[in-house]
Amino acid sequence: MTTSPEHDPNPSIFWGRAIIDELVAAGVTHVCISPGSRSTPLTLAAASHPDIHVHNHIDERSSAFFALGLAKASGTPVALVCTSGSAVAHYLPAFIEAFHARYPIVALSADRPVELMDTGAGQTIAQQDILSSHVVAKTHLETPVLNAQAVRRMRNTIQRVMLRAKGLPGSTAQPGPVHINVPFQEPLAPLETHDPLLKALTQDHPEVVAGRSDKKPWIQNHLPHTQTDANTLHLIANMIKNSSRGVIVCGPMEPSHDTLLEPIRKLIEATNFVLMADPTSTARFGLEHANNISTYDAILRSSALRASDTFKPDLILRFGAQPTSKVYRFWREAHPDTTEILIDSFALAMDHPQLAQHLIAAHPSRFIAQLLETLPETPQPTTSNWQEQWSTAHTLTLEQLQNALENTPIWEGQIAQTITSYLPEEHDIFVASSMPIRDMDTFSQHSQSPRVVYANRGANGIDGLIAAAAGVSAANQRLCTLLIGDVAFLHDASSLLTALRGPSPDTPVKLHILVINNAGGGIFSYLPIAKTQNEHFETHFITPHSVHIEPLCLAYGAHYTSTSSLEELQNHVQSIASTHSGHEVHVTEIKVEREHNVRQHHLLWENLTGQLEQRFSLNQTT
Repeated sequence: MTTSPEHDPNPSIFWGRAIIDELVAAGVTHVCISPGSRSTPLTLAAASHPDIHVHNHIDERSSAFFALGLAKASGTPVALVCTSGSAVAHYLPAFIEAFHARYPIVALSADRPVELMDTGAGQTIAQQDILSSHVVAKTHLETPVLNAQAVRRMRNTIQRVMLRAKGLPGSTAQPGPVHINVPFQEPLAPLETHDPLLKALTQDHPEVVAGRSDKKPWIQNHLPHTQTDANTLHLIANMIKNSSRGVIVCGPMEPSHDTLLEPIRKLIEATNFVLMADPTSTARFGLEHANNISTYDAILRSSALRASDTFKPDLILRFGAQPTSKVYRFWREAHPDTTEILIDSFALAMDHPQLAQHLIAAHPSRFIAQLLETLPETPQPTTSNWQEQWSTAHTLTLEQLQNALENTPIWEGQIAQTITSYLPEEHDIFVASSMPIRDMDTFSQHSQSPRVVYANRGANGIDGLIAAAAGVSAANQRLCTLLIGDVAFLHDASSLLTALRGPSPDTPVKLHILVINNAGGGIFSYLPIAKTQNEHFETHFITPHSVHIEPLCLAYGAHYTSTSSLEELQNHVQSIASTHSGHEVHVTEIKVEREHNVRQHHLLWENLTGQLEQRFSLNQTT
């Protein structure tokens, strides 16, 4: 039933409609709904709103990760609606990721009136603070109150919470998830109650009932246009001028936060700094430049090289979060006296080693534009010893990687390299945590074509990856290819239902899931536990399973195929990319032999570090 301010049949329906109106005014265009009774007023209001795309999901956990994917790709806040009781608790894993990755997803949890607490009433729990450790703001609304002041207060509260969801640039108030807890009294369905207070409110205060006539938020917040001050810009420009061993580092930063490709290209040309760009940074792919050292993760496997003065930087400009590469961190820690400058829109020092000396609150691409205006017009030399050293190491590493990628049978490095080499640039990639993102970092090199790579690098967990990738596809309206291991796939297998069932007809999901099946948690084979706890290693860490993925996929209605060779995989990836249409989920299973895969990785590191250390006459300590 579609309601309007003139025909809200009862207080709960009116309250739900007003809440949704304010969310739309705050920029919400997608709402993910899970079934329930207490949330009826919110569900009906969202489902009938002309400016909202509604996504219906049975599972609240999966729904929240789908919303996270929508927020990642769209850069706009996404709302979730659930009923009272334990339903909202299932949002927690996705909210943990959204909190650490700074994405604005909004939990609208329906609740029972406070007088039902501790009475034994069904689906009545203390849910107001259930997400409080992982939200940037929360509020518990009043039970619907039919007076003008209460409605104004409710509308203002929604906008205050949404302001926090979107963050305050230039401050430490980061964007992130928020929780709005909404108690409702019966009737919940659109049953006419002929409430005289509702009729009087509609007649006497129509603007309060309908919201602003221009459909803007009840209160508009005008934030200052933040600019980096001239003194800071001149300070950084002088540091760059006096640097002969400069590095630009781009950590994870998805395009909805900022797009750094062209700004970074201009910054490299102005400074002659080398670039180390994480695959999820928006700056690795599509930047053809001799200073783009996309092999840095492989190069820095050598502890002798990391510690060497030959590869010691004197200045680091870092944009985005902490890079995925662990050996990058080891390299940074080996040179604690290096000056490092962090640039972040919300002045958050995402610095694991805690070695940075400067933190600048600035929108990265805007900061680069201002910095370029401040730098001297005389260009830096086109080549330098510093750049040549890295370029030499990069070329040698590319050769070693290519040699390793020719080995058979198929192994995980080849799979990661295939994704970026054989998918058209207009298609998105989502990479799971654990080994897939690490292999993507090592084996996917820069290319002439821009490429968008998504990953959950907030808390780095393996949960909800299928749902999040489906949300990215729904937001961008194009194919998204998910690279995932078998354990993470099984962890989120129920989200196949979300991907196949949930989206509305105007936002179909086009998803290709590549499942690397090495019969367990392969990443543990690279950790010390593999050598020290053999008695329990296989059972409690690798966790082998006997699940047959094909019938599991078919049960949900997903297309399934398997491949056992690199050539088959390359052809299949291209085929899916060229033939997908409409609402489709394809699952491709790639079985690999775990021990062979581990050997290939270790052999590559051994050969590569030996070659690098010999080439640069380093003490071989690895």
